[in-house]
Amino acid sequence: MKHTDFAFFLNKYFVRYLSDVRNVSSATIDSYRYSFINFLVYMLESQHKITDKIAVKDMTYENVSGYLRWLEASKLNG
Repeated sequence: MKHTDFAFFLNKYFVRYLSDVRNVSSATIDSYRYSFINFLVYMLESQHKITDKIAVKDMTYENVSGYLRWLEASKLNG
C-alpha cells in the first residue's frame, strides 16, 4: 500500500515532532491521535474519502471547519 503525503507527514508529526522535539506526554499523543482518527472518520462519512486517499491538500478550511461542526453535532447527539 502506498502512503499519501498526509500519512507520511502525520507519522512524522507524531513520531518525530511530538515525541522527540516537543517531548509531550503519551497522554497528549493519544489525545491528538484520537482527534486525527475522528477526522478520518469524518472524511469517510461526509466526504466519502477513504483513509488511503487523504492527502495534505485535503486539510482545507472547509474540511477542518466541517469536521469541527461534525464533532459538535456528535457531542450534542451522543
